[in-house]
Amino acid sequence: MIFIKFALCLAIVFLSGYCLDVQAKYVFKPGSRQAIWVPDNQPVAGVEYTKQGYTKSSQHTQATQSVQTGGMSPLNSSAPNMMPRSPISSIRSTRSNSTSRDFSDYVQVQGFKRPFSYHLPTGYNKSRATPVMLVFAGLKMKGTDMIGVTGMNDVSNRNNFIVVYGEPVGGEWQDGMKSRAADDVAYVQAVLAKLNILCNVDNRRVYAVGLSNGGFFCQLLACSIPSKIAAIAVVSATAMEQALQKSNAERAIPCMFFLGTDDPLINWQDGKSKTLGKYAKRVGMNEIDPGLLDIARYGGFYSAPDLIQFWTNHNKCQGSPSESYEPDKDPQDGMRVKKSVWGHRGNAVILYTIEGGGHTWPGCIFLSKNQKCCQDIDTSEIIWNFFQQESR
Repeated sequence: MIFIKFALCLAIVFLSGYCLDVQAKYVFKPGSRQAIWVPDNQPVAGVEYTKQGYTKSSQHTQATQSVQTGGMSPLNSSAPNMMPRSPISSIRSTRSNSTSRDFSDYVQVQGFKRPFSYHLPTGYNKSRATPVMLVFAGLKMKGTDMIGVTGMNDVSNRNNFIVVYGEPVGGEWQDGMKSRAADDVAYVQAVLAKLNILCNVDNRRVYAVGLSNGGFFCQLLACSIPSKIAAIAVVSATAMEQALQKSNAERAIPCMFFLGTDDPLINWQDGKSKTLGKYAKRVGMNEIDPGLLDIARYGGFYSAPDLIQFWTNHNKCQGSPSESYEPDKDPQDGMRVKKSVWGHRGNAVILYTIEGGGHTWPGCIFLSKNQKCCQDIDTSEIIWNFFQQESR
């Protein structure tokens, strides 16, 4: 009975998804990707902000509109610099000095049309093979929500890689917790095949990154098709043992994790109760007892130590990790970030422990005023710096 209660609790929290307050009014500090809260009716003229990954300087009314919508408008919006949904001819006409472009398309999987979106960087050149980053959102989020959460389009423009935002069926990716009719691995393979028709893809440099439910999936994906995924990054998620045991790959899969010690969905085996915050009323309890998390391990729900042990064993990492603290760039957030590294290029396992961090994307620029988020690191930049060193 106690396990059933925990499972129900976990399901409700997952079904609530990684919820961002779309009315949040956060903007960049000038010249920085760190976010600051803008009180209602406070002028923000001239402050840099981002909408769909494009940095602009605007007057009060335009800037306020952007931050209030969280920069998460659909791809067919009238946002500046947005291009129409693309025919192949539009891709083929892209020049190396073209402006950034966002497109949407679909693939046929199991008899159904499944959409996906992708971003071509400013420097995209069809004559050069270009790396691809697959981005998977949290539960009940749209794939394009991750444009605002991660700011990955800006990172793409600066570093010349293609970003693909997948769309799950029913807002949920395969994670190994239960059987699903939709084959998400087949979907990703179809997307990659389609992308190879539309663009010049460097198939030795295809990466996967996921948030929450998407983080569970990108590990399942890498274990299912290790010949196609060069490296992965996971934010606010551990894994299901059943999903990782799918791996029959002999090659190491370089991987990076960002996990908060106060995340109620992460079991650190530290004996501490985890508050449920805004989910408490829905679940009927204020916090998750550590005993429930330990029971969940018997069902295959990995703790953070279990997760790291799996990947260090899989990647044949030897010895103890090297550890260091990242600079405390924002002392007011009340958090510190510890970096632990096992292995090296080709088999690395890297853990960023967000001490005091919750179920968030560290450095996220679109935040709820009721949800704290570490601003000491820029997760998206760190992920790409890691990925660009890895290839199959």
